[in-house]
Amino acid sequence: MNSNVQRYIIEQLAMTGFAVLAARIAFKLRPDIWTTRLNCGSDFNEAIPKLKQYLGSLLDLQIFEIELAGSIDSARLATRSTDNLIARIQWVTGEAVKRFGPVAEPKPVAVPAVAQGEDPIPNYACEERTRRLAELGLPDNLRRPTSFPRKHSSL
Repeated sequence: MNSNVQRYIIEQLAMTGFAVLAARIAFKLRPDIWTTRLNCGSDFNEAIPKLKQYLGSLLDLQIFEIELAGSIDSARLATRSTDNLIARIQWVTGEAVKRFGPVAEPKPVAVPAVAQGEDPIPNYACEERTRRLAELGLPDNLRRPTSFPRKHSSL
């Protein structure tokens, strides 16, 4: 995981007891770590796949989902203590907390199993088109040759 994101999380937990895991807030609170907001966003995007594993390695950490007043989407929040947490978030970020709660894990989507060979219309569009063109006596210009003529080289 990106060392700047790790540094942000560790230092925020040490200083405030919580870390808002959103690039917008991270850059707002710690512009000393990143030169631009774009760099911060890029670092967070790269860190996303390993973030859950990294947070799991930190002791006594609780993860919540929050939405701040100045944001259009939710963010994760890592904290060691929930004592007066909503007020602390507002004091540190300067933004009111619109929503605070447990992390909503995505529900698995059931994908229907289709056995091999059960495709109800295998190559239907292509075969049907070819058949109809043949009935009309028209050539199928979209058919591709199975082998291409070789170009003669002068070697």
